[in-house]
Amino acid sequence: MKVKDKKIDSLNRELTLVIEAADYAEAERKKLADCRRKADFKGFRKGMVPMSMIQRVYGEQCLAEAVNEVISTQLDKYITDNKLRTLGEPLSSESQPELEWKSGNDFTFIFDIALSPELKFEVEKSDEIPSYNVTVAAKDKSTMAENLKKFYEEKKEEKSEEDIDKEVSERLKEQYKNEAEWRLSK
Repeated sequence: MKVKDKKIDSLNRELTLVIEAADYAEAERKKLADCRRKADFKGFRKGMVPMSMIQRVYGEQCLAEAVNEVISTQLDKYITDNKLRTLGEPLSSESQPELEWKSGNDFTFIFDIALSPELKFEVEKSDEIPSYNVTVAAKDKSTMAENLKKFYEEKKEEKSEEDIDKEVSERLKEQYKNEAEWRLSK
């Protein structure tokens, strides 16, 4: 397994993985053996199908799964070992060469990785964070509770009274929280 890291700019990298046959051979063998154990072909007892037939039928699928496992583990390992702070997942590059999926081949995969910028904040004791006290009138609370009860009366047949009251109180809490945030933003 060879990993080549090409730095495009401060936030973008191109990672090239060269996966050799030895890197995925064991995983491919295990997957083929598992397929053979589960295979049920007409004319053969379950699990007794010749490996050549299993290879012909399930070979590409097992190869792709084995190579995917190697890619996944190597990408994760490289990102954690190099402490890269990525944005999202690595994406296959547009410059990815065409692959011939044949067992025993070496595969080259190219990924584009986006990095999150490094942010530095300096907070001092003199910095102040505003705090707001938001009050909601009792009339507004009761109006909202009534509206929510009317909304859930249709579902009364499906839910018990306790479930409806619980849902109404959760909705009220969420609504008041949203209103408070909205008022704070103005």
